[in-house]
Amino acid sequence: MKKLFSLLTTFAIVLSCSSDETSTPVTPPPAPIVKYTITLTAGEGGTVSTTGGEYEAGQTVSVTATPQGEYVFKDWSDGNTDATRTITIGSNSTLTANFEKRKYPLTVNFEGEGEVLEEIVNAGRTTDYDSGTTVKLTAQAAAEWVFIGWTGDVESTEESVQIVIGEPKEVTATFEKKKYPLTVNIEGEGEVLEEIVNAGRTTDYDSGTTVKLTAVPSEGWEFVGWTGAIESAELEVQLLVSEAKTVSAVFVNKLRIESQYANISDHGYVTAGIFAIWWDKKYDMLNEAKIMLDDLEEIRQKALDLWMGDPPNVNRGVYTNIYLHTGSKVGDSWANNGWGAGVGTNTYGVPYMALGKGTARDLLSTIYHEAFHIMQYNGNSFPYSGDTAWYIETTASWFTIVNLMQTRPDIEFFVGATTLPLNPHLALWHSFQNRAIGDPVDWLYEVRQYALEAYLYYLTEVEGFDTKYITNGFYSNITISPQEYLLQQGGAQYRNYFANWAAANTADLNYLTRAQVARAEIEADKYGNSAYRNEYVLEINGENASGTHTPPQNLQPRSWAYNVIKVKNSENKSYKINLNAESKGSNGASSYFKARIVKKSVDNYNINEFTLNDDNITGEINVTLNENEDEFYIVIISVPEQFTGNQTYNYSVTIS
Repeated sequence: MKKLFSLLTTFAIVLSCSSDETSTPVTPPPAPIVKYTITLTAGEGGTVSTTGGEYEAGQTVSVTATPQGEYVFKDWSDGNTDATRTITIGSNSTLTANFEKRKYPLTVNFEGEGEVLEEIVNAGRTTDYDSGTTVKLTAQAAAEWVFIGWTGDVESTEESVQIVIGEPKEVTATFEKKKYPLTVNIEGEGEVLEEIVNAGRTTDYDSGTTVKLTAVPSEGWEFVGWTGAIESAELEVQLLVSEAKTVSAVFVNKLRIESQYANISDHGYVTAGIFAIWWDKKYDMLNEAKIMLDDLEEIRQKALDLWMGDPPNVNRGVYTNIYLHTGSKVGDSWANNGWGAGVGTNTYGVPYMALGKGTARDLLSTIYHEAFHIMQYNGNSFPYSGDTAWYIETTASWFTIVNLMQTRPDIEFFVGATTLPLNPHLALWHSFQNRAIGDPVDWLYEVRQYALEAYLYYLTEVEGFDTKYITNGFYSNITISPQEYLLQQGGAQYRNYFANWAAANTADLNYLTRAQVARAEIEADKYGNSAYRNEYVLEINGENASGTHTPPQNLQPRSWAYNVIKVKNSENKSYKINLNAESKGSNGASSYFKARIVKKSVDNYNINEFTLNDDNITGEINVTLNENEDEFYIVIISVPEQFTGNQTYNYSVTIS
């Protein structure tokens, strides 16, 4: 160690001695200057105070990011969140100031039950509700609720609205329970108390409300039952209101016995519903009377279901009397009354019914017919006179047929039906009380108001005409005739229904059974005068058919009537047929015609429409007959806007 120290010392001295020699000092070169580039940019929605540049390392740069409009500063691209910052230069760099739209709350409130769908229609750069965003709001009501409208920053009743977000906004979507009317009708005298049992959010009859109805009859009246939306005989019922509903509370007078023709000393009687059946005590009719009462109550209900009404006896507070008599049998207390089967009016101004002696089964069709008259009695339309009288009998017969024909094949129906094609030129409303001057008084003419049951049957069972239109006019307080009322209810197709029926009659009443037609022919042969058969207004030989043909004046069709021209010997031939009718009837009513062609081959019939021009009085058709089609019929149907009287409508048919 000591030797090393001495050596180092000696070396140092040597160096020191050599440094004493003269020399020029050496200066080291300066350090290089380092520079960097910084780039400063602004994103959408703002600016920066400087865009940067080239700076020496270690220098500092101050920069401020400034938002514009509805934007706010968010951050720099390096994550710094200071809008104003000082940057020390140490490398090349690029910084971007980021801005974002101001955000505003959109508050959606609800009143009621439903939902609101929110959809951005025109947004900024984000899917949030930035300032300037257009939001579409769609209100959707829950089941049994309805949307009422928007309130707040949007006032509208439209389900879908758009709102521009430019500040905090609040809207309210209001929903309400669906409301349904509850109509309570009262028949008779009484009242109905209504009490809400379980309501929604209001005291109105909102959907879902349960209402208790209590029937309270007036003095001297009794409650029969509820009809309509609820069927019950209970005084108190509960009804859930979930749609528009109508109920009727039916009250009737507490009925008492009142009879002009019977007394409890000499006559037996039994009551049920609104009816009392009487008989002479000399005869035991109790069991049959009880069966009849059941039938009568069933008939009454069926009639009420067809919008008919009870007779005035009910409002008077008395039973409707039915008398079972034995005709002119000696000893019957009513032998001298001249009664058959029918409905009359007693001295109290209310109807009664008389029935000949027989079993309930034997008399059922008669009971149906006459009981329907009882239910017609209090109607405020279609009086039993003049041009409306036919309808009283026709509807009673139709009612009987549609209710019994399927269950009682043993009863003979449509026995007068052949009178319809035998005198088709007669107006629909011709009856034994309503004839034209010169019309014969014969069974073939007089029975039509009963035979026309076949027309109403054809309407409802073949054409599908609504049965309510047959009967609901009786209590509709209308002043027009039933024939005009039917046209109103049937609309544009009704004239075609009538024309189709005329063609069906011509085709041997093809809507009836062959047995029914055969039975009706027997009736016509037995009671009708063959001199008054006018089935064909003209009969033309097809071998020499060319020419113009017109009907005899006395057989020209009346209003709502028809003619049939028969062309025979026509097989394998072709014809051109032109119809040319006069524009006015004999009393000035405007003519309106329909036409049909009916071809016959042995016992088979083929019906074709003969379409007329728009004037409804002219038309042309080509008719070709095949082998075995040895006859055809031109059916000319008169259906004008005329519903009264007996004026006629002339026409000509040219065949070539």
